[in-house]
Amino acid sequence: MKRLSLLICAGVAMSTLSGCASEPTVAPPTAAPKTPVTTHQADDAAAAEETPADVDPATCLHGTWLADNAFFLAAIQQFGPEVQDVSGRVLLEFASDGTLTTEYQDWTIFAVSEGMEVQIVRTGVDTGTYTVGDHSVDVNETHMGSTLTMKQGGTEFAIAPQPAVYAGAGYSCSASTATLETVDGTLQLERN
Repeated sequence: MKRLSLLICAGVAMSTLSGCASEPTVAPPTAAPKTPVTTHQADDAAAAEETPADVDPATCLHGTWLADNAFFLAAIQQFGPEVQDVSGRVLLEFASDGTLTTEYQDWTIFAVSEGMEVQIVRTGVDTGTYTVGDHSVDVNETHMGSTLTMKQGGTEFAIAPQPAVYAGAGYSCSASTATLETVDGTLQLERN
């Protein structure tokens, strides 16, 4: 089971807008999971109070956002303690022309499984498009410029990253935070 959860998280690392928060199964997850409780929820509530109620959902995502590694780590650790750290940066830029750019800056998942240290490292830039509805967003990555590498012991091998393609992913957005709910899990973002 431990090895399975690491493989699932490696699969999740291949997709841009996903979190390893769904229940582990042999088949791909099909429903959004429950969101783990984090200290960011209090921050979100405070931000919501400071944000006007009439925030335009069509433009709220415009700008550059930083993926929350602590939130992602908490989601992964629902599987168990094997994954011990998530570091590096993932920046998502939602341009006003509908272009989505995702930049991975040495984004690394570090785990210990059966006494072996494992690192999953993603770096590079992926691009695509997005379309926003009132409370949903469609994402279609079209160019995969990032690389994904798994390192275990003295072995290192590349894994082909898969494009993120989501239709009707739920989202909420305030002046400082955004949350996207995909079939693979929840992604928490902070405005950069």
